[in-house]
Amino acid sequence: MNLEIYKPGTEYWFNAKIPRGTALWTLLSDGYKMAADILVKHVEDTHSNQDYLVHPINFLLRHSIELYLKQIIYFGTELLSHSERQPKGHNVLNLWKEARIILEERWPDGDRNVLEKHEKVLSEINAMDPSSQTFRYHIDSKLKSYLLPDGCTLISIKNMAIIISETGEFLENCAYGLQCELDEVMSNYEYITE
Repeated sequence: MNLEIYKPGTEYWFNAKIPRGTALWTLLSDGYKMAADILVKHVEDTHSNQDYLVHPINFLLRHSIELYLKQIIYFGTELLSHSERQPKGHNVLNLWKEARIILEERWPDGDRNVLEKHEKVLSEINAMDPSSQTFRYHIDSKLKSYLLPDGCTLISIKNMAIIISETGEFLENCAYGLQCELDEVMSNYEYITE
């Protein structure tokens, strides 16, 4: 059977370009964030489906955060000539610890209060969903339920999106800054070696 799922179609607006290289980082992280924004806007406009969409929205926002953190680690490691290490796992607090070292080294005069503020957000995300499973599945591979903390029976999608998005924007800007610097270094290196 030849399904041919992943191929271009005749309606150009449905054809998505899949880039290679570092541009894919941005499309992935921004794409998850954009999808979450579209779902939040749907709830805002229709005043409905919030019970169905809270889990996908949280997962999309959380995953964009995870990818921004991994971008910071990837680009920062390359730029600052740290020993090569690939960002691993889904625990955003562990990823933040690595990313923060890079941010403090790259921008030593940066406002530590800003870092602390975003660390609090990442800590709360991590406490709710340490392995990126809580909002994707209701049970684990051993059929044990992923439980939200006691008393967590209602979540304001609007509040959740605003707070997580603010941290996401900060991380996105840091990743972009590191990526631009790395691109410039690589461009200069290519010029020198030609």
